[in-house]
Amino acid sequence: MPPTTYEILDLLRSAPEGELELAVRSDGRLVALLEPRSAEGPFCAARSLHANLWTPRAIRAGELPGLVLDPLLGVRADVLKERLPPPVALRLALDVLTGLDALHDAGDAHGALCPSAVLLDEEGRGRLVVLGPEPGPLETRLRYAAPEQLEGAASSFAGDVWAVGVLLHEWLTGAPLFEGRGWEVVARIAADDPHARRPAELAPLAPLFERLLARAPGER
Repeated sequence: MPPTTYEILDLLRSAPEGELELAVRSDGRLVALLEPRSAEGPFCAARSLHANLWTPRAIRAGELPGLVLDPLLGVRADVLKERLPPPVALRLALDVLTGLDALHDAGDAHGALCPSAVLLDEEGRGRLVVLGPEPGPLETRLRYAAPEQLEGAASSFAGDVWAVGVLLHEWLTGAPLFEGRGWEVVARIAADDPHARRPAELAPLAPLFERLLARAPGER
């Protein structure tokens, strides 16, 4: 059997950890190819990540092992504008949490979780994008930032969990948890009770939201 080869088509994103490239495999399938700049750091640790960060397969790319992310398909979750049925929304949130769990086990926080960081595959499952096309506008990403991050705290596991809570609220209600623009959103995250906007029909999920959206990072 001939060896699998990859033809680079385009550079999707360059980051300190490495480069994400669009490539075509020798069987004609489009894939994303991640090539690291160093043998150290979270990029190479990603070789062991869970399938919910796509389905990684280690390859040799130059002097360092790379990753093939297969399949490269799906749509970004920011196309979801209407409320989702609770089973669908909860399944999607669980997919994201599963991906985050693998990322956190590798010692890294996502730090920029928002709808554009979640891909929906052909089966409707959520796939977490760790290194991909540039995230959405800062104003959009602010809506998902944890209160402590808005005060200057570094990205953290707890901050990622808060973002999942905001995403889940939006998927269940079809509306932003924190409305406004720019600094107005920042002020709302800092001052508003995130549980006050939860509709009565979501009361059975209150214990879940109380953990996801706890003000104290250690309680998430």
